Amino acid sequence: MMKHFFLVFFLYFITATSQNQHVIDSLEIIINTSSDNKVIVDSYNELAWLFTDFDPKKAFNYAKKAELFSDSISYENGYIDSQVRIGDVYIEQYKYEEAEQIFLEVLKLEIKRDYNYGIGRAYNQLSLIYRDIEDFVRSSSFGEKALAYFKRDNNEYAIGIAFNNLGYSYLKQDKLDKALTFLLEGLAIGKKNGNQSMIADSFLNLGLLYNELNDYDRALDYFRKGEKIAKNNQLILINFYNNIGVAYFEKGNDSLALINYNLVLDLHKEYKTDGSDSEIYNNLGNVYYIRNNLDKALENYTKSLNISKKNGLKNTKAEVYNNLGNIFFKKDQKQKALEYYLKAEDIAIKTENDNLSLQILENIKNVHQDLGNTSKSNEYINRLLEFKTKSAKRLKKLLQIRTNFDAAQKRIDLLKKDKEIISVENERKQTYIYSLVAISLLLLLLFFASKKASKEKQRAQASEIRRQEIEKSLKNQELKSINTMLEGQEKERQRIAKDLHDSIGNTLSMVKLHFETVEENIEKFKNSANEEYKKAIELLDKACNDVRKISREMDSGVLGNFGLIAALEDLKEILESSNKIKVELNIYGLVERLDNNIEITIYRIFQELISNILKYANAKNIILQLLERDDKLLIYVEDDGIGFNFEESRGKGMGLKNIEARVESLNGTFQVDSESNNGAFVSIEIPIKEEI
Repeated sequence: MMKHFFLVFFLYFITATSQNQHVIDSLEIIINTSSDNKVIVDSYNELAWLFTDFDPKKAFNYAKKAELFSDSISYENGYIDSQVRIGDVYIEQYKYEEAEQIFLEVLKLEIKRDYNYGIGRAYNQLSLIYRDIEDFVRSSSFGEKALAYFKRDNNEYAIGIAFNNLGYSYLKQDKLDKALTFLLEGLAIGKKNGNQSMIADSFLNLGLLYNELNDYDRALDYFRKGEKIAKNNQLILINFYNNIGVAYFEKGNDSLALINYNLVLDLHKEYKTDGSDSEIYNNLGNVYYIRNNLDKALENYTKSLNISKKNGLKNTKAEVYNNLGNIFFKKDQKQKALEYYLKAEDIAIKTENDNLSLQILENIKNVHQDLGNTSKSNEYINRLLEFKTKSAKRLKKLLQIRTNFDAAQKRIDLLKKDKEIISVENERKQTYIYSLVAISLLLLLLFFASKKASKEKQRAQASEIRRQEIEKSLKNQELKSINTMLEGQEKERQRIAKDLHDSIGNTLSMVKLHFETVEENIEKFKNSANEEYKKAIELLDKACNDVRKISREMDSGVLGNFGLIAALEDLKEILESSNKIKVELNIYGLVERLDNNIEITIYRIFQELISNILKYANAKNIILQLLERDDKLLIYVEDDGIGFNFEESRGKGMGLKNIEARVESLNGTFQVDSESNNGAFVSIEIPIKEEI
């Protein structure tokens, strides 16, 4: 009666952490600023991959943009990747027919360009699609092809994934010997590479294998091991909780089974995926059925059947039909029970599900006996004998597989013990050797300790000299900026004096001349005096306009001659001239000049941050980024130094208070992301068009 919840394998699971958000922001900046169309397509595909698990709709939109853009520039690699992303989204959304069509087309394209990994990837995704719709024969066939191409590509991680997928597909086909071989291979690769997700998948599938062998205690052991590994991945925990519930149910502990099934429901509700899991409702129906709560059982079986029909899950649908038949048989509605049993039989025979077929045939036989249909009852008795003979052979084979596996496990355990004994003997021998070596080392350590202390002192002195050189360099740079400003001011004064002399002085002289002419000849020119006055007034207006023009030119300020970008480029050159640090300066979107006060404040912020890095971080590289986006100015400063604790450092000087004060004066925000030995990343956001 119990159907195991099918395993949802995964290549990666992305959580939207602040780190990933930074990656997403960087990709969006590349899309908005890059002139390389191929880079833009690759960025769209990368964004689609990042969003697939937690926002499939957004992932689909990015993938479609990559598809359209790559097609318009004939970029084949980008186009194929966009199709893979679209197919992955369809799988995530249970749109298996659409996903199948996409990956069949991708397979043709990958074969055409003879790309082994791409061919293997297409076969693998098709294998997963067929597995999810419970077509396990096709799933294993495509999985074998995927494995072959991954081996050609020598991609060990992909090989491990293929082993696990094949193990599960063969498990569902009752080919347990093959399943065991592939699962152990996958587990070995996972342990070799320390890949925790692969190890968890292997433990889950090995637990399913032991469920098939009716060894539920060992199955629970594997499920618990996998649960510990997957404890931080809630979506994968759904599989473990469901199958732990299955094992407890088969052991006869329906209370513990129900507890685990409810954990599955809670997680589904949290992630809004409760409408996609037919198995959990089927399993819940089984619990309520044995508790004789037939109405509750019927409710859950009906939910399971609807989801199975929607997603095309044939085996699950057959099992639910059988379970519905059991309910109506118990309600003494024999004819209705028979209808459901016959539906279940039709599917189970076609899918070659012998275990389920055996249960269904037994149920149909019982109905015919109760209805008095002797001929039909005898027909199903004969068919049952055939299946029971087949089942006995299967059981014998299962026992042999279990015996072989247990024997292999014992050999492994014995080898471990032998290694432990040899290890103890070696440790004893090594202890004696180590004792002699330790004495020699102690003497050497004393010698080197004194030598090291001397070198440390020299290094400290060199570091102090370097710090002083840096401070001197920064001061020189600041003096250079001041001198440049003073020179600019002097030139500006000279220009203003020249303008006053050449323009306004001449104009006023002419005004004076006109007024003297009027005064001397006031009687003579009484009639024409008005014209002379008008001319004088025009000259005075011109003088006023010249004064306003000079005033406006003066108001532009000294930085109008140089600007923030030029100042930052100059600062970069000065820092790199020491040959002790590399500086990368990136400026995006800053087309127009900013207000003079804002430019000066931002320049001082960069100076303070760089000064801190040079004094305290021991960095080799600095990245300075300045970009304008959405009426905001974004400043990013990153180094590869020793890092620091931001909260502890705020009260210890280091210029952080000055930086915060400057940022606050511009109504901005200031964030620091740093850990010891991991460098520092400073992010500043300043609104620049609030007053417009």
